[in-house]
Amino acid sequence: GQRTCMVWDAEEGSVISVLRQGAASEVFPFGDRLLTWGTSFDMGLPTIWDLASSKRVCQFKGHPVLVNAAAIFPAGDQVITCSFDRTASIWSAATCLLLHELLHPVPEYHHVTAVVVLEQGEVVGTTTMCGRMFLWSTISGKLLRELRSSSFSENDPVFKLQAFPSDKRLLTVNTGSAILWDATHGLLLSEFF
Repeated sequence: GQRTCMVWDAEEGSVISVLRQGAASEVFPFGDRLLTWGTSFDMGLPTIWDLASSKRVCQFKGHPVLVNAAAIFPAGDQVITCSFDRTASIWSAATCLLLHELLHPVPEYHHVTAVVVLEQGEVVGTTTMCGRMFLWSTISGKLLRELRSSSFSENDPVFKLQAFPSDKRLLTVNTGSAILWDATHGLLLSEFF
């Protein structure tokens, strides 16, 4: 059968929008649009949908392999995705055109696992399968700094990256611990085991 994603009005229990060929494992609403993507080949590319018309606005077609994660910028004008191809890509949310490709300085077999938007969209954070964390400028697309901890080794992938509302602190999580960072200065604040 045809894969669909249905958006519901939680109060009334009625369908607001039906997105044809929109099956996804991840869904993020922003404004009157929806960002979807799947974590397997049959679930499709990251896509932006217009909820009022149930139409596909555009798809992000730059990664040659699966997308692991995505995040929307606070203004809703850009999206960042990350992939098994060792890149994170910053896209226009209006056109899905590539603005910056962030190639990670990691071994070929270590993909980018998570992304987060910081400092009102001027900085993004990324993590990798080899336990490395990076902060990037969204204006220049350049690497600002790598966050380092002796707690994360090359065999210890970082799977979760979370910004705090103030955008000044960042939490990274691997299989055995979590680290709280000062994202502005790249300083380790606390470790939780």
